[in-house]
Parts: sequence; C-alpha cells; structure tokens
Amino acid sequence: MTLSTLEVLERARAVIARPEYWCTHYRDNGQGAHCALGAIDVVVHHTDSAYMPAVNALSALADTTMEYPTMRVAQHNNNHDHPQVLAWFDAAIAAERQRVASLFAGSDDAQAAQVEAAIEALLEQPVA
Repeated sequence: MTLSTLEVLERARAVIARPEYWCTHYRDNGQGAHCALGAIDVVVHHTDSAYMPAVNALSALADTTMEYPTMRVAQHNNNHDHPQVLAWFDAAIAAERQRVASLFAGSDDAQAAQVEAAIEALLEQPVA
C-alpha cells in the first residue's frame, strides 16, 4: 500500500521530531539521526512512488535557489536549525492538508488562512 503525501510528511516529521534524531549533511549519520530527505527515506524508500511527491511538497517551500527538488530540500535542511526544519515540515503538512481538502470540499477560507499563516511564519524565520 502506498502512503499519501500527507502521511509521508507527517511520519517523516515524526522521525526527526526530537533534535537528537535530526542532522544536517547526511541522510543517516550512522547514529540514528536523519536529515529531511533521510527522514522521508525512513518512511518510504526513495524508489517508492510516494517519495517524490513528499520531496516536492517540501521543495516548494524551500528558500533556496537550487534547481532540483532533492537538492532544494537538502540545502534548506542544511541551512536551518532544527526548530526551523520542523516548522518547514509543519508548513508543508498544512499546505498538503489544504490541497487535499480543496479536492474534496472546495476551498475553505479559514483553512487557507491557516496555511498562509504557516507559510508566512516559515518565511519570516532567519536563516541559520
């Protein structure tokens, strides 16, 4: 069974929720910590069809000039601290919830405002 993008993002965030399980520059640092891409890889292998949609959801909110989605995610992860990376996941999760909700119920102004606020908060955070 393939996980939805929302499920992958939520589970990947849970993988790195505690600071000791998050790292920069390595998908897996060999001591139980993962970067954003590594956390997604823990949830679904990078060859799984659910992998790239989750990467693309994070990539869309990454503040980097890199061209390829995986590189955008890696660079954003490496240039931010743990709370900022979690906030980035939260914004991507909120955006995905909004996208899914709009498919079934049309656009909800209150939920759209929540997504916009989460994205704004993410973008206002200083780069580490």
